[in-house]
Amino acid sequence: ADDALRFTKALADLGIERKQIVTIHHPHFYIEWLLTIACENLGAVSVSDDARNWKQLDYLYQHVDVGLTNTPAEEEPSFQYHCLTNDWVRATLQMELAVAQKQPVIVPELDDLVRIGRSSGATGVPKLIPMTRGSLEHRVEMELIKGDLLSSSKILIIGTTFVLYGIVAQCQACVKIGAAVVRVSNNYQALRCYDTIS
Repeated sequence: ADDALRFTKALADLGIERKQIVTIHHPHFYIEWLLTIACENLGAVSVSDDARNWKQLDYLYQHVDVGLTNTPAEEEPSFQYHCLTNDWVRATLQMELAVAQKQPVIVPELDDLVRIGRSSGATGVPKLIPMTRGSLEHRVEMELIKGDLLSSSKILIIGTTFVLYGIVAQCQACVKIGAAVVRVSNNYQALRCYDTIS
């Protein structure tokens, strides 16, 4: 929760505002998760994608206001573009909590758009999937029921960017009941060391 506040303040300093559509990409899932939460805290709408792809994904980027990624753009895009360097991430994680706590946090209404998912494009026509706060909360509740999670549970999160929203729902379900989320580079080692379910 403290790190999410730090990233909320950092994104506000970058000029992220309510109702903006923001693409998010970072190779470290924890950072991408924090960026997603921070956007929601500011009333912005997040979508997981590397803004370097803006020329290839016009169906998405014609709607995008800001791109957040960890690499510089090869060409200047038509929207705001921020390269989140390792130094920026490190400075954000080290931000004084008292500073972060001064940033106002927005609580979206249940019918407010907060995230945008995407279909696989298997039909040849990729689709954007709007997600409201209400629909996301419902998904979290379904994860709690489906996963039969308890506060003593530990879950190993395995997945790719495409299934990010499903992963986020699983993580939020764990956090909601006080269970642990384990993220490591070696999944086999985690299963042995942490006695997790996946």
